[in-house]
Amino acid sequence: MNIFLVTDETGRERWVAVEDTIAQRLYVYVANTGAFHRNDAVGVDYYADQRLNYEPIGADRAAAKIAEGLGRIDEGNAGWLADRYRRDRSARSVESVLGTPA
Repeated sequence: MNIFLVTDETGRERWVAVEDTIAQRLYVYVANTGAFHRNDAVGVDYYADQRLNYEPIGADRAAAKIAEGLGRIDEGNAGWLADRYRRDRSARSVESVLGTPA
């Protein structure tokens, strides 16, 4: 498993992401749910497009970014997305991914 701090082209931090290297999928931490969720758009970017930046980080830094609230979806603009993640039955807990509680 690889852990990344994902930033956009302006340097804005967007996600804490983890790569499931066996399944070749990326999961992003969503603060609204307190869990990691599969994000196919980020996965396509990571494996093909590379428009975002993926800085490898450790579990401690990932936990710190999560504690700061990184990965919060603005429900006023994208409430549908937050709702979709809330319905995700395959979400992964922070503890199962990072080995530490949020």
